[in-house]
Amino acid sequence: ALPYDWCISVASISAIVIKTCEAIYQKLKDEVMATPTDVQSWKDISKQLENWNFPNGLGLYVYNTSLIH
Repeated sequence: ALPYDWCISVASISAIVIKTCEAIYQKLKDEVMATPTDVQSWKDISKQLENWNFPNGLGLYVYNTSLIH
């Protein structure tokens, strides 16, 4: 629906979305996606995931951060 709402081609919208996501990532990667450096940081993340009822989420977190870095 965006091409019709904005009168822009699908290719242009795709380029805008990709560039916007890259800019957001570059700006926030150190703050939001920082890799923990000590044991206590890993434990804090694990505890947060358990509080969200996602007890095995630490493995997913490690997998995702390794893919991004």
